[in-house]
Amino acid sequence: MISSVAFKCTGEDDDELLAGLRMIAELASSTRRWVPTFSPSRFIDQQWRTHVVDVARGRLDRRAYELCAAYELRSALRAGRVWVPESRRHADPASYLLPDEQWQQTRAAFAQAVEQPLDSTERLSVLADEQAHLLTEFARANDADAEARLRDGDLIIEADVDPEDGRLRKLIEPRLPEIDLPDLLIEVDGWTNFTGQLTPLSGNRSRSNEMPCVLYAAIIAQATNLGLTGMARASEYSYQQLEWAWEQYCREQTLTTASACLVDYHHQLPLTQAWGSGQLSSSDGQRFASRTRGPGTAALPRYFGHRRRGLQIYSWTSDQYSQYASKVITATVRDATHTLDGILDNQTVLPIEEHTTDTHGYTEMIFGAYDLLGLRFAPRIRDLDRQRLYRHGPVVGIETAELLKHKLRPELIAPYWDELLRLAASLRHGWAPASLLLSRLQAGSRRNPLARALQEYGRLIKTNFVLAWLADEQFRQRIGRQLNKGEQLHALRRALFYANEGHVRQRTPEQQAEQALCLSIVCNAIIVWNTVYTQRVLDQLRADGQLITTSEIERISPLPHQHIHLYGHYPFDLAGRLSGHRPLRGLPAEAPKTLNRV
Repeated sequence: MISSVAFKCTGEDDDELLAGLRMIAELASSTRRWVPTFSPSRFIDQQWRTHVVDVARGRLDRRAYELCAAYELRSALRAGRVWVPESRRHADPASYLLPDEQWQQTRAAFAQAVEQPLDSTERLSVLADEQAHLLTEFARANDADAEARLRDGDLIIEADVDPEDGRLRKLIEPRLPEIDLPDLLIEVDGWTNFTGQLTPLSGNRSRSNEMPCVLYAAIIAQATNLGLTGMARASEYSYQQLEWAWEQYCREQTLTTASACLVDYHHQLPLTQAWGSGQLSSSDGQRFASRTRGPGTAALPRYFGHRRRGLQIYSWTSDQYSQYASKVITATVRDATHTLDGILDNQTVLPIEEHTTDTHGYTEMIFGAYDLLGLRFAPRIRDLDRQRLYRHGPVVGIETAELLKHKLRPELIAPYWDELLRLAASLRHGWAPASLLLSRLQAGSRRNPLARALQEYGRLIKTNFVLAWLADEQFRQRIGRQLNKGEQLHALRRALFYANEGHVRQRTPEQQAEQALCLSIVCNAIIVWNTVYTQRVLDQLRADGQLITTSEIERISPLPHQHIHLYGHYPFDLAGRLSGHRPLRGLPAEAPKTLNRV
């Protein structure tokens, strides 16, 4: 393999690794057990050195040397420090970034757009001043009754409870009209025309009068996990009608546009503005068991049991409760790799500027990437008192400065500042998916210099965020409320995805992504309908003399679904009771050739 594959490297240490591989290839026909002492050895780290190097005899053990080289080669390929020409998985890391000529042309404009200077010293100086200011603010808020306080050099954080008054919710929910799920989609489509975004493959927008109802049935079939076969049994439409409409109209592109149409309509409703401006969002993953063993499924006994596999639907929720993006990912992948995908691929009018996740959605690299893109990352981090905080600049003579026990290394950032901006521009212009690029940077035990620079920069951004979180109680509550909105949306999705025990039956990643989008469409339609009718209930309550404050409106939600009939109707007709038995069915006809739709 070493003789057949042409490996390339990006650093001096990796050049030493490739030299060692070439020497191993030359020794392939030899039976000698020891490697010459002058062999390349800079890539051997301290853990391997005790096994590879025989200090007493001044020799290198050949088997251990080959194992060490293979281990380091795997790590280098994962991290992109070593790459293979014309390879798709192990391509040159530079191919994921904007070409140098294009970057030089857009460099100044991009830096101005994200409000980042072209000189790293200037940016680090601003962050150092911000850090000193935040330390002063935390010292001012630090007292014996504060929820986050410093005592004897230790950080103490108590549970931050945001009190909620359910008075208004109890007045609204009983007044919402009861409605069947199909009728809800029909009514919302009359307001938004989201099915108009479902265009056929031919591009011809003319359709029969019956087609919208067939599309409603197909979307509900996927969102509730009934499948097209189950919907054909439960509705007046045949499987052939549903399957044809699904294949012609429902693709990932058209379903994404339809969901964005609902989010855009919801954004301009008056009541929506009381919940947020659309600038704050959160993301979280929801795991579903799967009955197939497709490429996107993985075994995770903690959630699926020892004999099941599953996947994760990762969704992005705005502060207005709407779900503006979703993505199917492997259940075992850390959320942080994907948090930027939905924001950078946002096709709605929501002006997302700040994003929050739970602990699984953050890494220090993610902090740096968000800041370079002109966005603010504000996760809720578990065990915050155990986090490493980094100091930049001179020591500040305040008590709270004791928290910053580690010193930042700006020498890792300065030489690669232009490359960091180029990385952010590549993400912003969609040159490579954020999840792909960041996963390459985070892979491997020994990261390339660009990854180390991004991590070091992210440490400073994370430190300043933690200080802001400690000093501002309202900031903490805003993050907690936003994450709760995403959790409430999980409950709505779980209630909708009820059929077949909630187990995903789609086989390919494309089919799974389309089903997740149908679930988003139905969720957003329910949110739109609830928002419109909640506004009508509020108007009625005010007309009846009820006093309703703005703070109460901010705490209600458009996610209740007890008044929506999700499971259909079961007619009981005694007049049609037979005196005998029903006739048996004949042999089924040959199944039509389809694309394995369930």
